[in-house]
Amino acid sequence: MLLVTVRHRDGREGTFPVWPSVEYAYETDKETGTFDSLWDDKVPAPKHHHYRLAYYAALKAGAVGLGEVFDKWLDNISSIQYGKGDDSGNPTPEEQPPNSTPS
Repeated sequence: MLLVTVRHRDGREGTFPVWPSVEYAYETDKETGTFDSLWDDKVPAPKHHHYRLAYYAALKAGAVGLGEVFDKWLDNISSIQYGKGDDSGNPTPEEQPPNSTPS
């Protein structure tokens, strides 16, 4: 399972699993493409697509207040990073997926 760690400017951080409900929210957002297009090496996804996925993962985990819009949430983010987890959403020591840190 894919995990995304979100680091805030004030030093807080949280790691959130990317459940199917997160993938669905991401893919139905009119500003993004398909979930699989995030990992396309031939045509890299724009950075904001990665941040949108992190936003939906945090939102579905309850770490974003309902009604807090993406742009306002993003104002407080310093970085995101991907990692892998087990089926329960717990981190594992496996390698990170391609494009693991938007640069």
